[in-house]
Amino acid sequence: MRILVTGGAGFIGGHFVELLLKEKPDWEIHVLDMSGVGSREGTIEGVEWFHKGRIESTFSSFVMSGREFDYVVNFAAETHVDRSFVNPSDFVASNTLGVSQLLSACRRQQSLKMFLQVSTDEVYGPTAVHAIQSHESDLLSPRNPYSISKAAGEQIALCLGKLWNIPVCVTRGSNTFGPRQNREKLIPKIICNALEGKEIPIYGKGEQIRTWLSVYDHCRGILQVLLNSMPDEVWNLSGHFVLGNLKLCELIMDVMEGLKLGDFRKLITFVEDRAIHDNHYSMSKTKTRDGLPWYPIDEMDDVLIDTIQSCRKDLGL
Repeated sequence: MRILVTGGAGFIGGHFVELLLKEKPDWEIHVLDMSGVGSREGTIEGVEWFHKGRIESTFSSFVMSGREFDYVVNFAAETHVDRSFVNPSDFVASNTLGVSQLLSACRRQQSLKMFLQVSTDEVYGPTAVHAIQSHESDLLSPRNPYSISKAAGEQIALCLGKLWNIPVCVTRGSNTFGPRQNREKLIPKIICNALEGKEIPIYGKGEQIRTWLSVYDHCRGILQVLLNSMPDEVWNLSGHFVLGNLKLCELIMDVMEGLKLGDFRKLITFVEDRAIHDNHYSMSKTKTRDGLPWYPIDEMDDVLIDTIQSCRKDLGL
């Protein structure tokens, strides 16, 4: 089997490539990555085929020319919500136009078994009542440039898949955490700022609630979808750790204290909230539970310890 992983040097993509190397050692793995914010080329050790470029350019067509791929998994994306308010056009270029360009390149593939578009729970928009869960068939209601561009990207993928007879499926993942995540994201930012003795900024009162999924569980789920999904399917990959941002920060402080790294609670600082900040996301697990041999198994404390150690390594501690 030959697979192309776009964004394969990024956070989730890099861990997915590591999973493939372990679980599918006989597969020929190609990685296409622009090596931008959040990318780490060092995470793809053991991969023979690395192509540096952007999916929204014609480079994806060059990579596919003369090669037949069995699978394509698209992780390539701009992902930071705060930056999407400043440079929304960058997010449209990568998360929407890039998907269109990648599907165009796939038109010439004769043996493609599945194109998997990695998306996010944020495309659903916030759930007004905590008891309400978003199902795969629900209408999408994204509210920031990042989630809007991701929603458009997955809808373009599904549309072009039908139009051009390309098998396409979509995964929507919960907030993902784990080692080697860029420190602009909430969990590594909390950890790194604490280790450096800097203020730990918490938006508003820290009441925004998120469901968290370990990067290991997320990648195992994506692989199961890739191998088991039918075309035109959408799958929620939901974690089972539900925490408000302040509670999450306090949990991280507890784990760091347990590792004898110190008490950093005095660094927690409440800052002005985003102008648009979704309060809560919650996805139904029913379809995934009934249709896939997958369920998240990692314990949050264990993955937080891995993440703390990764941050310490990055900081040279």
